[in-house]
Amino acid sequence: MLAVTVVVALAAIPPPVLAPLHTLPERAQDSRFPELEQLYSDDKPEEGLKRAEALLVTHPQDVELLVLAARFVYEIGERHKRDAAFDKVGLYTKMVRFLEMAQARAPNDARVGWGLGVAKARLSTTKGVLSSLSMAKDVEALWLRAAEAEPRYTSLKGEENLPCDAHLTLGVFYRLLPDWWLVQMVAGTRGDIDKALVWLNRAVQCAPDTIRSRKELGVAYLCAAERKSDAALRAQAAPHFAHALALSPVHETERIDQRHIRVLQAQPQQACAYSRDGQQKLDEAAVPAKR
Repeated sequence: MLAVTVVVALAAIPPPVLAPLHTLPERAQDSRFPELEQLYSDDKPEEGLKRAEALLVTHPQDVELLVLAARFVYEIGERHKRDAAFDKVGLYTKMVRFLEMAQARAPNDARVGWGLGVAKARLSTTKGVLSSLSMAKDVEALWLRAAEAEPRYTSLKGEENLPCDAHLTLGVFYRLLPDWWLVQMVAGTRGDIDKALVWLNRAVQCAPDTIRSRKELGVAYLCAAERKSDAALRAQAAPHFAHALALSPVHETERIDQRHIRVLQAQPQQACAYSRDGQQKLDEAAVPAKR
């Protein structure tokens, strides 16, 4: 009888309410790490990464912390050109590792997935787009999911904004990836300048006063003009470049973007192979054979 009583009593005790495995805020103001959000918006990525990595020692599986640390890695990498003096491959590999750890804990989170796509894409452009085609389909899928997902996120000064940034990265993806049949065979997807223009126009509509979105839409129009031999498309780049140059940059990456706009205005033929971290070599003969 006593055993039955104990079992009944235990059954009456409600199960403990467990905290969610992960909770990513939709606004930087609601972050559990306000200091890191502030360091990002103050454009202090080295200091931010140092602080984030110190926190990861005691919170190694915290999804939000891993995402914030990865973002600092990205910002540091964007300040450097591809050269032997700076290990960009090692840096972006670290970013991928942070976000793969986050994805293991939050496999369905669109913000985590979008960040992982950014990390893989940057690793790809650093190694060379054509030598990294195996990543393309995965990156595309991660960004498409983030572009249509319900969760939103906005940083303190709006420098990062989902889903607007997912629209932006998809536009860059479809402009920079060649539209060759051979790329489709190897990567399972291919570039499409018309898709690029659709996604980048959506990015500008979503966040009209963003330097990079305006720059990338202008770049896509220049690229489309070259591929289609259409001067009217080239003219459509001008107002977006002008808008981007009239905005006040907050981050060093935005200052880089404004400098690159001036280069592209003078050398529009660079548009199709343009990447902030350096021109891509787009030669169909360099496409690796499918294994």
